Amino acid sequence: MFRTVYLVPEYQSGNPFFFAHAGKLTSQNTIPINGFRLYALSDNLNDFRSHFTVVAIQSPGFVSSFYSIEFTKTLKFEQFGFSTIKIGQHRVLYMKMENFIKYDRYISIPNGDWTNSGALFHSVGAFRDIGLLPCISESFFSKKNSIESLEKELAVYYGIHGPYLTTLSRVFSDVFFSLDFFGFTNTKDQSESISIKYAEEISKQSLLGDCGCNFCFGNIKPSLMRFHGLCFPERSTHPTILTHDTYKSLIDLIQYVAQMLRLLGYTIIDEDLKSSLTKCLSMFQKSHNIREEYCGPLTIKSLIFEVSGIENQQTSLAAGVMPKTSDKFSLNIPRFNGIPQISALIDTIPLTIERQLEISNTISQVLDKSAESSDILFEQISGCEKRLNLIASTLKEVDYLSNTIESHIVDATKSLNEVLNNHHLVQQRIVVLREKIASEKRGNVLFTLFVVIVIVVIFSKITSIIHSK
Repeated sequence: MFRTVYLVPEYQSGNPFFFAHAGKLTSQNTIPINGFRLYALSDNLNDFRSHFTVVAIQSPGFVSSFYSIEFTKTLKFEQFGFSTIKIGQHRVLYMKMENFIKYDRYISIPNGDWTNSGALFHSVGAFRDIGLLPCISESFFSKKNSIESLEKELAVYYGIHGPYLTTLSRVFSDVFFSLDFFGFTNTKDQSESISIKYAEEISKQSLLGDCGCNFCFGNIKPSLMRFHGLCFPERSTHPTILTHDTYKSLIDLIQYVAQMLRLLGYTIIDEDLKSSLTKCLSMFQKSHNIREEYCGPLTIKSLIFEVSGIENQQTSLAAGVMPKTSDKFSLNIPRFNGIPQISALIDTIPLTIERQLEISNTISQVLDKSAESSDILFEQISGCEKRLNLIASTLKEVDYLSNTIESHIVDATKSLNEVLNNHHLVQQRIVVLREKIASEKRGNVLFTLFVVIVIVVIFSKITSIIHSK
């Protein structure tokens, strides 16, 4: 039978995507090998859909730890970019530099020991996936108390206190259950289905991820994308990144469904919320012949319809009629700001008895005030009618005066026309008179010249007579 042992830089037990998942770990102890340095690919951290997370690079002067894995069949490591080299009696799996430089983001592993560093690295990847760390870099690991700072931020924003490995596991378990409960994990993609199944086993802690991690946010990124795309289509954060706001929305939504089921008489145990909620929802769907494998739109609408039927006296209350018997139910449904689809459904739920009574009293008060306002308004309208009548009579007088003035204006117009005609006649007479005067002036001038000429002639004759004597 074919048996070959290789030394690899990491080992992920139970992960169907791991390139060496067909191999068997021969020992729990790692083997130190000289001349190699280990690097973790940043994009693959906490994403167990990746074929590998850690690679070994030949680097003189460094010592790294390797896992001993036995294979019973030949594997083509070249398809993953790996090469093998014989170091003493060991076959070491590593990556040549020309293949390694194809990856943009990677972090060197301290002391070349992935066994003791893997949980920290995957946790950092998880902090990135839940929106508390923008990017992963070498500087983060060199800063003192950097992981402790993230642990405190996790407590502040997500409201879960404790060691970061425990709190990250809690957040992942809650998120996976919520996404699965509302059907966001449903997919027809075979590879994604395998990834979701693996994530489900980790969320239930029936299987540990790489280095003992109980969380793998990378595996549910497609489900998160569907959730954010449907409920938060305009969010600026990348749809594969969880944030404390969307986390709280998912948790509130779970509590909302649980509360409606309680109102309908189902028993939901807080200490065993996930199991009892799933069981009760299945019972509700079966009794109402709802063919959904999860809590989808049909189920939520049916729940709202049933809860609305609890308060059958809401119409009387809205009309201001007090109910004969008090209602034993009291709704206290949480709000879902930022999820229009859920908010629209919640808005169809009837108000509580207490709230309806408050509204009824408010309506009565408003009606009383409206009656008083109506009386005042009636008086004001009566006053307006009197004013309108006065204005009407005034307008009639103004109209009469207007007609009188109009007749005077007509008479004045006629008079002006006559004056204008007389003016034209006077102008014509003046022109004639001017012509006559001008003619007379010319006649007088000629007569004067004639007289002067005659006098001159006579004077000249007299003069000539005197000289002749």
